[in-house]
Amino acid sequence: MVTLKVTCELNGHVCELPEFLTEFFIHSSILYCSTITGSKSPHIQPAIFINEPGKCSIVVLANSKSVLVKNLYQNTKTSLTIDKVHPLNPFLNKGIMIEAISHITDSKDAIKETLKDFERKYSFEVVTKILGIDIVRYCVKIRVLPLKIIYWEGPTFQRFRCRKRKSINA
Repeated sequence: MVTLKVTCELNGHVCELPEFLTEFFIHSSILYCSTITGSKSPHIQPAIFINEPGKCSIVVLANSKSVLVKNLYQNTKTSLTIDKVHPLNPFLNKGIMIEAISHITDSKDAIKETLKDFERKYSFEVVTKILGIDIVRYCVKIRVLPLKIIYWEGPTFQRFRCRKRKSINA
């Protein structure tokens, strides 16, 4: 059995995420992206995503005129939630919340390359139903870099602490 590895840069150190956190990055299909509007109101939008191979950075494609993108241009800070909810037993719920900083690009080449990865994960039909047919023309690429990861199982919340594997500056 192959163990999947996801490497993160958090708090000035590089470390591998434990397998139970890696599962959220690799096998989840929907995340919820929270931003703040110009009037300081919260906005939450579901999105499909990919993770950059082996890294805990997350990539979302979104319409360039969406509230999500407008908010991220005003404030690059965001919070992402990826969860698995049990329909009957709340003690079996689990998930992660990521405080992050986002970087937006409207580079058509970057969007085309990213689109291929989305289609490998979801299929052409799913991606175009969610994002539309002319993705390269109307969407931007949002790369989200984690600053902090909180995870939970049932009612227990914990902050993931990156064990000092190696310093980024080393």
